[in-house]
Amino acid sequence: MEQTWREFERRVEAACSKLNDELVRVAAQKPAVHCGLNKRYDIHIAERRQGGKSVVLDAKHFTTPLPKHEINTTLKYKTDGRASGVAVIVSATTTVLPAVHEHAAASKVAIITDNRNLASNIKKFVSQFMDC
Repeated sequence: MEQTWREFERRVEAACSKLNDELVRVAAQKPAVHCGLNKRYDIHIAERRQGGKSVVLDAKHFTTPLPKHEINTTLKYKTDGRASGVAVIVSATTTVLPAVHEHAAASKVAIITDNRNLASNIKKFVSQFMDC
């Protein structure tokens, strides 16, 4: 059975909950202002200290190829939230075309594909910026 976008977001949230709770805090659906609109980050992970580093994870679930503008939206989350890093987590049903991969690499937006090692892959990404 195919999952819905919300079920996929919950899977990403569950994978993030495996990070060390004493070192980082994980906020799912954290409120944010984006382009003058009230939005929500899918996942915001921050060090447990004032002024610490943070990363934003944006879960994307499409049955069609990932649109290039979604990378720009995620990149804007990084800028608006002053995050150290940002990644797009794509579901197994979402295809990422080579042009989108190139745009993401040029924009320094990591793309993590959902698989059985999702929690480990997220931890590897986050550990580039902070202890977790």
